[in-house]
Amino acid sequence: MYRLNLQLFAENEQGETEVEENKTYTQEELQDILQKETDKRVSNAIKKREEVLREEMRLTIEQEKKEAERLAKLSSEEKEKEIIERTRKDIEQRELALKHKELLSDTKDMLYEEKIPVTFADMLIKENAETTLETIKKFKIEWQEALEDSVNERLKGKTPSKGTKDTTEKNPFSKEHFNLTEQGRLYQENQAEAERLKALAKN
Repeated sequence: MYRLNLQLFAENEQGETEVEENKTYTQEELQDILQKETDKRVSNAIKKREEVLREEMRLTIEQEKKEAERLAKLSSEEKEKEIIERTRKDIEQRELALKHKELLSDTKDMLYEEKIPVTFADMLIKENAETTLETIKKFKIEWQEALEDSVNERLKGKTPSKGTKDTTEKNPFSKEHFNLTEQGRLYQENQAEAERLKALAKN
């Protein structure tokens, strides 16, 4: 038997909550109480989730009903035009997504050929392969200059700042301090840190 200084919340026949204080419970009774409380909370959570889903379904059905009513008011010619327009837009979106995927793959290939980290692909990709290649070539010049500056500083016995330990250092991946040259230097010297700063800038 266990003498526990507890306040046990229970429901009477009317569903009202009552409090039983300073009762003595066996281990089995205590486990049964905890299990019932756990089941009650799980049940309440499920009910709340079901309510949310029902509301979402209700809104969806309501929207579909309104759309059906709107379409019902259209003439046959208007309906046909709308179907054609929807189909056209859907095809365009699919084509754009496919083109972007292909261009992103091509961009990574171009970066690899230029010996530039492919992680720059999302940043350097443009509207087509030609402008993307031009951007990559311009970036490569800046990147190589940054590497040369870094090497020269090391030869002089100076260690270039990594831009990580000094909290006042500017993040070259952020919108406020965007700098391709500094990004290239970071990727060359410390790729892990460059990835960290890049992810930080997206937050």
